[in-house]
Amino acid sequence: MLTNIIIVTLVALTVHFLLRRDFDKGLAAAVFFLILLPKEVQIEMPGALPELTGHRVVLLVLLANMLPRLQRVSLSPVSRPLLLLVLVAVCRLFSTVTAIDSAASFKVVFGFLIETVLYFVLIAGGLNERRTIKFVAWSSLLALVLVAGIGTIEKYTGRNLAAMIVPGMNATPDTVSATFRHRILFGYAMAMGFPLALALKGTPESRWKRWLPRIGMVLLPAACYFSNSRGPWVGCGLAGLAMGTLGGRPMRRKLMLLGALAAVILALRPGTYDTISSLWHQSLNNNTIKGRSADYRLVLWGVAYDELSKSFGHTLLGYGGHSTEMLDMSKYFDQGAGGLPDQLGYTSWDSQYASNFMQYGFLGFGLETILYLSVLGMLVRTWRHSNEEDREFTAVCVATTLVFFWAMATVAIFNPQLEYLFWAMVAIAGRFHSVTSVADLSPELNEDVRMGAPHIQARSEIGI
Repeated sequence: MLTNIIIVTLVALTVHFLLRRDFDKGLAAAVFFLILLPKEVQIEMPGALPELTGHRVVLLVLLANMLPRLQRVSLSPVSRPLLLLVLVAVCRLFSTVTAIDSAASFKVVFGFLIETVLYFVLIAGGLNERRTIKFVAWSSLLALVLVAGIGTIEKYTGRNLAAMIVPGMNATPDTVSATFRHRILFGYAMAMGFPLALALKGTPESRWKRWLPRIGMVLLPAACYFSNSRGPWVGCGLAGLAMGTLGGRPMRRKLMLLGALAAVILALRPGTYDTISSLWHQSLNNNTIKGRSADYRLVLWGVAYDELSKSFGHTLLGYGGHSTEMLDMSKYFDQGAGGLPDQLGYTSWDSQYASNFMQYGFLGFGLETILYLSVLGMLVRTWRHSNEEDREFTAVCVATTLVFFWAMATVAIFNPQLEYLFWAMVAIAGRFHSVTSVADLSPELNEDVRMGAPHIQARSEIGI
């Protein structure tokens, strides 16, 4: 407990100090800690009060420092996803009426209001300049590369540095999870960070910014492989495909070089290829554990439909938050068919979409589907309306989002770090064309500004 109190206090003071000194750097520091900190950094509260996690403390510090700013900022560029987020929250609040455990369901709704709705308002309200967007993008990449470094050390030493410091973190033998509760979520975080490493470019005078993306381009895919999970591997490939399609010719050349490097590694380390090939073939064979596990994600939808059909209230609003960890679904599954019902007593619901369908019914899941489609449409519009210089970076927002959508189909998202990164990218895309600043111009353009070139000063569409 004392260790967590010290960590939370130091993080809160750091974010508060930076927000007071330089708001852009303070917001970037907040996002950095939200992505880096394990969920286990928390202070238990008395009674039925929700735990005070390090993430929630960071959000409260942000809120306290941003209240005056929020009164002046316009959220109209992200008004549609924000409105849908509020509707989803209201629907989840109504689901407490039909919930198996109303108190547990309300705690889930409270967490959603703080960690998703409030966070999105704060991050979207804070992104008022390209300088802010740049700092948030770089701090996100830095956090993910640090997590990848922790995972790499864990891979080759068997020691999880985060678990050695943070009380309550479980370092599972023979797996790599770094600051995450599960290796699959760790792998997806690495896949979501890969597009950032591909797109961000440092200036010549900033050595660490020159090297960080280069390190990330190699370390993030490697750490994704260390997760030993098929879903993140596909997610990393999906990120590369999206960046190659949307990022333009220079991005495709960069990906070709990385592909050649990967081919050399596979040739030098045939065991790596054998591992990937074996897991892939097992996934297509329902007679194997991996094959049944893949099929299990599809079976969950039928299970949810059957359970929701038992009453009109549950059909409409579901069984409430946290219900998927209470309902005994073992009757639907054979031993070893996926979800570990024989060990847990309930299925693990390794699909966040299916889990949300079960928890919030047709109404809640329908609203959530509309929300995600709206987000995807906004991201694509941002990319389409970007000029050539910006298009590579706006492609990052689309690629990262696609990885997150894929993750939700194949695993339960019980680490909020993934959602913080996702909503940060959504907010960046929503605000990208509504901010005007020359603070982030390249050194050559900044020289023109200092010399008073009017055509440069008037320019708003600038690159990250």
